[in-house]
Amino acid sequence: MHALNTFLFGEDADIGREGVFKLVQEQFGKIKGVSFTENKKPFGLPSALRLNFPGGYFVDFSFIANDSVWQSVEYVTKVTGRKLPREGKVAELRTSFGPDPKLDFDHYTLYVYEFLVSIPGANVYDDNHKDFVQF
Repeated sequence: MHALNTFLFGEDADIGREGVFKLVQEQFGKIKGVSFTENKKPFGLPSALRLNFPGGYFVDFSFIANDSVWQSVEYVTKVTGRKLPREGKVAELRTSFGPDPKLDFDHYTLYVYEFLVSIPGANVYDDNHKDFVQF
């Protein structure tokens, strides 16, 4: 499963889980046949927002705003050599794309990429390519 990590720092991190989920619903709720469900996570982790596209394709959005995000920031800094803020508030929107072996849903994936880079202050990292989509 492909995933993107969108890091938000400082005031941009204040958008919060509900704020990000509202943005997702506003952006994608306009597409005919789209629905949203809450995807429960184990071990008391916050639920993800699942975006269900027509045809069975889905994307999960998980908002994380705890100290574990700094581990992700450290990892990305080492991999890319790019300097990210090391203090203050930080949040991460982890976006996981459902399986698409026949590449039937590439257009939906592009919609999600466009959405993520439009979030104010977004630093979007793609671990598959070991680089930023937007920095």
